[in-house]
Amino acid sequence: MNSYNLTQLRLIAFRCGLATSGTKPILYSRILHELTRTPTDLSEPKRILSIDMGIRNMAYCTLHLDPHHPTPLVHAWKNLAMSMTPVISPLIPRSILLEDQTHPEKRGEDPEEKDELKDDDDDDPLLQPQIPQVKEVFDPASMSKTAYTLLRNSLLTNEPTHIIIERQRFRSNGAKHIFEWTLRVNMLEAILHAVLYTLQAEGVWKGSISVVSPSRVGPFWLLDHSQGSRLPDSPRSKFKEKKVELVRNWLENGTTIMDLGKGDVEDVAKRYLVKPPRRSRKSLGMGKKSGNNTTPRKTKLDDLTDCLLQGLAWIEWEKNKSIASRCGLDAILNP
Repeated sequence: MNSYNLTQLRLIAFRCGLATSGTKPILYSRILHELTRTPTDLSEPKRILSIDMGIRNMAYCTLHLDPHHPTPLVHAWKNLAMSMTPVISPLIPRSILLEDQTHPEKRGEDPEEKDELKDDDDDDPLLQPQIPQVKEVFDPASMSKTAYTLLRNSLLTNEPTHIIIERQRFRSNGAKHIFEWTLRVNMLEAILHAVLYTLQAEGVWKGSISVVSPSRVGPFWLLDHSQGSRLPDSPRSKFKEKKVELVRNWLENGTTIMDLGKGDVEDVAKRYLVKPPRRSRKSLGMGKKSGNNTTPRKTKLDDLTDCLLQGLAWIEWEKNKSIASRCGLDAILNP
């Protein structure tokens, strides 16, 4: 440990995706603990699912890593807007619940008698019985059902060997309060972990789960690695723009960071190559509240960017840990 100074240990931790805070003994212990755990075997093919958490704005990508072709292949790249439909008791079919207030027999009326009394006023749509809308809810039962369906029917169909989940925070940007929507996303995150752990324990899915802090992903790509892990202070919106611009530059210049799959992946890549027109602060929701902001969700690329950078960063971190384990810390300190 004495052969490395504090700056060098921070750089090693930075390149391995670890926290860079603490004294020399703390940093060295953190690095040593990470390098002595069971390493990810990169000599075998890997399918990495990277998830950027959200309910209205979840995004994920699947990266295929072939040891004979070191550049990851982006196999899937999508964003989702989940709907939290309430869980209805299986003892009472949903159709019966919806018909209960509209069907005359359910209200104790004689259908034939009602036909005889029918007049022209019944054609008025305002007088017609309205089918109640199923309200979206965010109780644990409904969110658990949604999370399970999402995993079994979408995210696990490609049998990922590793799942990388963005770690959520209760507060962001030093906010004083914890918002209800933040709690909902955090609940969904916990439920996803619970479902995945259950599927692991039952042998349904045999992959592994890793949690990544978003505060380590952005600096890894945006900083010169020799500068450390702190970004200059700037508005959060500027930080998002820089990450989107980074991926856009990769795609425009023919990056060697990744290869693109076909179909939907190519469609997403094309959205990066069409630069959106500059919008006013009001249309961005940064000034006064605007009720006329009809910008379609698909034009926003920050969530797709985050899940891609997260997955690619995890791959680089695992490669660096593997190199450090085999060749020593100097191998990643002076690559």
